[in-house]
Amino acid sequence: MTSSDNERQQCECASFWGLVPDGETTWRVETTGCDSETSRTWAPGHDGKLKGHLIRWGVAGCWVFKTSGDVATGQGSAQWGRQLGWPDVAERIDPQD
Repeated sequence: MTSSDNERQQCECASFWGLVPDGETTWRVETTGCDSETSRTWAPGHDGKLKGHLIRWGVAGCWVFKTSGDVATGQGSAQWGRQLGWPDVAERIDPQD
């Protein structure tokens, strides 16, 4: 998603977050920490930043969400990787996948 008139928008990686185990019955929200704005989909290097988070969250068995407005969609990291066109993410999480 590239804006034709170079309007700046939040980097796409900022819309992803994982639920990370934080004890036996509690979970902690972990974000990518991105607060960058860009005229493109990703701030420079932030596609790689999200890949790293997806792999780490996937190996830990975390559920990953993407927020768009007031709606959050959740699925596994491998599924997000495939959806984003990064099959290597799924392979790094589970080589048998």
